[in-house]
Amino acid sequence: INGFLCFFFLFVFVMSVVGDYEYVKPGSMEKSTQKLSLKADGSAVYSEKGTTGMEDFSSEGTGTWSVKGDVCQVMLHDLKKEMNFKVKTNVPGIESGAVDKKNVILPLTVSELVNAPKHGTNKWRRC
Repeated sequence: INGFLCFFFLFVFVMSVVGDYEYVKPGSMEKSTQKLSLKADGSAVYSEKGTTGMEDFSSEGTGTWSVKGDVCQVMLHDLKKEMNFKVKTNVPGIESGAVDKKNVILPLTVSELVNAPKHGTNKWRRC
């Protein structure tokens, strides 16, 4: 029965991070909103939209998540990042465009997700 109780408490602990989250960064230099959805089946969906004085940017990705100790590791198997410059840059090679990244890891602590409030900025919050 002790094994069952350990499994039950681990299951409840892991399931407590399932949900939808967002991280709002309201800064004056860079404003962005990240959204993260952790599903009960272990899948994850991530997006970000933001702006700076020079560019607008966005990212979208899908992947999986798991809990290892106090870390909720989100592995985005495919992450597409797009950047659109508002002004012409004088630096060769710096231009608007998109990039695809594979296996990007987002390390989050379980406690910041479990204790995420429904409001606030510069921290993960529940939607």
